[in-house]
Amino acid sequence: MNIFRAFQVVSVHTYVHTMDMATVFKNSNSSYWKARWINTQGKRVSRSTKTESKREAKKIAEQFEAEERANSKESMNLSAAYGKILQRVIREAEAGRLTLLSTEGYIREIHKIANPDYEEVSLESYWSKWIEEQRDHVTTSTFNGYKQDRDVILEALGVSVMKANITTITTEQIQKALKKAHTPKRKASTVNKALSCLRRVMESAVDAGLATKNPAKKARPLKQDDSENRAPFTPEEVLKMIELKDISDEWKGAILLASTSGMRCGDVTKISRDDIRDDSATFMPEKTARTKKIISIPLSKDFLDWLGDRKGDLFPTLRKQQKSTTSMQFRSIMKRAGVPNRIRGAGGQEYIRSFHSSRHSFTSWLAEAGVSAEIRQSITGHSSSSIHQNYTHFDSARVEAIKKLPSLKTKD
Repeated sequence: MNIFRAFQVVSVHTYVHTMDMATVFKNSNSSYWKARWINTQGKRVSRSTKTESKREAKKIAEQFEAEERANSKESMNLSAAYGKILQRVIREAEAGRLTLLSTEGYIREIHKIANPDYEEVSLESYWSKWIEEQRDHVTTSTFNGYKQDRDVILEALGVSVMKANITTITTEQIQKALKKAHTPKRKASTVNKALSCLRRVMESAVDAGLATKNPAKKARPLKQDDSENRAPFTPEEVLKMIELKDISDEWKGAILLASTSGMRCGDVTKISRDDIRDDSATFMPEKTARTKKIISIPLSKDFLDWLGDRKGDLFPTLRKQQKSTTSMQFRSIMKRAGVPNRIRGAGGQEYIRSFHSSRHSFTSWLAEAGVSAEIRQSITGHSSSSIHQNYTHFDSARVEAIKKLPSLKTKD
């Protein structure tokens, strides 16, 4: 007997319908009537009706019998549905075409029959739900970053895949999506960041019992050979920017603070007079908001002279606008001041400059002034010395090591 024939023998359920109607009887030791009928397996069964009325007991007995036949019929329908799936499994197995992927598909079919009320969840809907759950636990910029990560992968995977059952997503699909998402306008680091977010989302789905595995875990990140190297500004270039005739007072103060403290753009724009005490700025950087890390940075005399007796938010206009707008305005300031946004270094290496270059400028100037790496690291708030090394440029460190930080005092 082959395996298919054996399956037919064990899976066929014979339903025997009997003409005997349910009856009632009494035991000598009880005042309740009992129901008796022949079940679908041909066995005689009895059950108390818990009533002393024979007429009522008869109705209850008929209900017992009807319920069992209905349940048996439903069971037979389920057995037939499962049987059809198993027959397909056996045919594919005997033909040597049964793969792990197709087996998972059959398991999903069986699960759907067994749980008709179960709602399938797509990667798109679960990712959106996951993002909303993070809202109260991360900064606004991080929250928006999660949405951007989702959109990068959504665009690359395609709507049909993102809207399919989350359990159907494969590592191969994700790997192809990463390559597709990497375009001349989108760096590999941006795509890899989106992959990192996807891994967290899929791991959450596994923990929630919505997926059996995390296919994003095995997807390999892209090689980041297109990352842009940052370069610092010279003191002369910073002076050119803050001495522009049409520069706003806010922008003048923001550039001074960034260049003499190493603070990031988001932290600079959010600083207020209340954060400054004893000539130091004490605040929680956006990048460390998750760990609640607070740092204190001593402020330069140049910035304190600009600060004067100002109160409240120091940069209210910059604080309200989008970071992209702030970046665009800074590029305009650079252009008007004749400060190039791209320069070439030793060996023809090209470097890009932006607002973030002020942070590089600060650490470079400290290094050139002979300030130790440990002190530089404590001031800038870096948690890793390897990260800090990326911000230090020693072009003139040997001859300028003992000099103090350059003054950015304007001609005003």
